[in-house]
Amino acid sequence: MNAIISVFLTALMAMLKIFIISCVGIACASYPKSDPLLNRDALRHFSRLNTFLLSPALVVYALGSTLTLQLFIHMSLLFPFGICIIVISYICGYLLKFI
Repeated sequence: MNAIISVFLTALMAMLKIFIISCVGIACASYPKSDPLLNRDALRHFSRLNTFLLSPALVVYALGSTLTLQLFIHMSLLFPFGICIIVISYICGYLLKFI
């Protein structure tokens, strides 16, 4: 159980870094009101870069530094659940683009 909490906290810290990067992007896209630092085109490119390259790399790096083969075997049920969460998140993100 302690190993599961350790991996969970590692993944949580990686997601917290992504959240902070997203908040900086929102701030750059919103302020100043008259002429934001990032226009829509630049924001679109940075968003795609963050979604498809930086976020997965950060999560893999964070988990890869703590995950061992023994721990991976011990927590083998988490792998299918993780895939399900990734698929559900991708579907939600895809559907949110139509809002």
